[in-house]
Amino acid sequence: MIQHYLLKFLVFFIALDLVFAGVMVIFIINIRIILKKRFIERRFEIRAIKAAQKSKTSEEAAKQAGISIEEFANFCKRRSIVAPEERIRRKEEAEKRKQDDMRRIMEEEAAWRAEQERVTEEHRKEKEEETKRRKERLKKFGII
Repeated sequence: MIQHYLLKFLVFFIALDLVFAGVMVIFIINIRIILKKRFIERRFEIRAIKAAQKSKTSEEAAKQAGISIEEFANFCKRRSIVAPEERIRRKEEAEKRKQDDMRRIMEEEAAWRAEQERVTEEHRKEKEEETKRRKERLKKFGII
C-alpha cells in the first residue's frame, strides 16, 4: 500500500519535473528570440550611425541603410543620432566660430602691438626731449 502511494508520488514528481523542464525550455527559446531580435536591431542601428557619419546627405545615408529618407529621419530623431546635414552644419559653425575667434585675437593682438609701439615711441620722444633739455642746460652753463 505504501509502495503504491510512493509510486504515485514519484510519478507525480516526475510529471511536475517534466512540466518545469518544458517551461524552462520555452523561456530559453523566448530569450533566444528576444536576444536575436535585439542583436539585429543593434546591428541595424550601428549601420545607420555609420551611414550618418560617413554620408554628406540624409538621402545617401538612407540609401546605405536601406530605408526611406523619412524612416531614416524618424530613426535619427528617435535614437538621437545627428543627421548628416546637421553634422555638416555644426562643423561649419564650429569652423566659422574658430575663424572668428582667431580674427578677433589677431585684431586684439594688432591693437595691443600698436598701443605698445605708441607707448614706446612716446617714451623715446620724452627721452629725446629730456636729453635736449639737459644739453641746453649744459650749454647754458657752459659745460659743453
